[in-house]
Amino acid sequence: MPQQLNFDRNFLYFYLVWVYKTCRNLPNPDVTTEDHPEGVPTIPVVYNQGGTRSAKTWEIIAFIYTFCDHNRNSRHKVGVYRDTMVNCRDITLTDFVDCFEYIGLEPDVDYDIVRSPRPIITIGKCTIEFMGIPELGKEGGKMSICYINELIENNNQQVVKNLFQRTTHMCIGDWNPSVTEHWCLSEKAFNLHRTNTTYLDNVFLQDSLKSKYESWCPWDFSDSHVETYGQIEVNGKLEGGFKRRVWHKPECPEGEIWTTAHRKPNKYNIENGTADRVQWLVYGEGIPCAREGSIYEVDEWINAFPNDDYEDLNYGLDFGYSNDPSSLVKVGRRSRELTIKYEFNAPTKDPFVLWECIRPILQEEEDRRRIEHGWKKKDDGTWEQGHKYPEILIVCDSKDTSEGYHFVNDLNLLAHGEGKGWYFFKCKKPKITVRIGIMNRFRLRVVRDKTAEFEFNNYVWKIIDGRSVNIPVDKNNHGLDAAGYKVFTFDRFAVE
Repeated sequence: MPQQLNFDRNFLYFYLVWVYKTCRNLPNPDVTTEDHPEGVPTIPVVYNQGGTRSAKTWEIIAFIYTFCDHNRNSRHKVGVYRDTMVNCRDITLTDFVDCFEYIGLEPDVDYDIVRSPRPIITIGKCTIEFMGIPELGKEGGKMSICYINELIENNNQQVVKNLFQRTTHMCIGDWNPSVTEHWCLSEKAFNLHRTNTTYLDNVFLQDSLKSKYESWCPWDFSDSHVETYGQIEVNGKLEGGFKRRVWHKPECPEGEIWTTAHRKPNKYNIENGTADRVQWLVYGEGIPCAREGSIYEVDEWINAFPNDDYEDLNYGLDFGYSNDPSSLVKVGRRSRELTIKYEFNAPTKDPFVLWECIRPILQEEEDRRRIEHGWKKKDDGTWEQGHKYPEILIVCDSKDTSEGYHFVNDLNLLAHGEGKGWYFFKCKKPKITVRIGIMNRFRLRVVRDKTAEFEFNNYVWKIIDGRSVNIPVDKNNHGLDAAGYKVFTFDRFAVE
């Protein structure tokens, strides 16, 4: 007999149940086969973007428990993932245990738990396994439900696709909207259901916490109202729904004088020093917003890398092997100005894959240098020699070892084996704050690119006790690290 949960649930729980019951094996009319002329059956995917204390994680946990509890005699596997095994064990597993305790479930009675080497919760014959996001190509076997906690922490869309393709019943992902650019924010697919929850959706939230979150709002609430949306149909009637705040007027643009055409400032919050636009949008309204305190400020976005007379023009290379990307960045220096272009950004499991990806980029640059120095390409593909041109230098991440490969040494062997005069060498890294300080002394102009915009907007200082400290958050920085290697090695002398 399935156990009755002893607490009331928020609407997200019922929405998940509704999606599971009504959308599982929903035929996609755009993809038909001889066996499925009306459409191939699909698995529902639910993405929840939620602000602080919207109870999104606990509602998902309650849904997973209900699924396992109603299928105690079936061997279902639920895969629970986070960016790393450590975070999945220390944070997500803890959320499961805390939620179970709140529900009133007892370990060794209602469920069993093994914490090491890989955490597993067992409910009847069902298992819930806790894992870090796997490497590409190592996604494992099938599972009934796949849940990725804080999905936005993972940049490798293909790994997530592979996990979802191995799922037979339902896929779920959730996140706080702490960045403005990510593939999951714009992904479109049949049977993909998006939800956006905030503290307003948590009917059990204490008034004191609600007041705390609303103290972040920089605008007067009289210029808004709360509406209900996204109701589900049950027995022919619309029930439930999510809550969201709707503003009647746009916010006043930064630098402009406020008029009645814009939202009124929240004088109480502003005078008390609690108003925080980014904190409110991200955690109060659950809306993606670029965090203030970005480490680098771009002085000029440009559409192409100009062939200027640079005093130095070379490359930086940061290595990524599975989930993190390898990043090749071109940096040109002229006086106290840097021109930056992201050339390549993708995971590369070994130096041979990386070589095939970056070789055409470096070859194009070498051809440009040859032409600039009077070389002429013949019809047979060989070159008529001109003047000597600068060799291509690539400053690399000093941590270059993965699964027995030594990337710097292997890339040099591949380059020299093909007769290329390109040289890969490790950066002698100083403290990260030293690299940041040097790069920030230059005027920065950057070739417009989605990855570049994402990193420059979302590479930020840590916030401790509400204040920015001189420690960068080690995320959203692979291309920036690559640029930093090159700048520290070749350009720091121009500003020291």
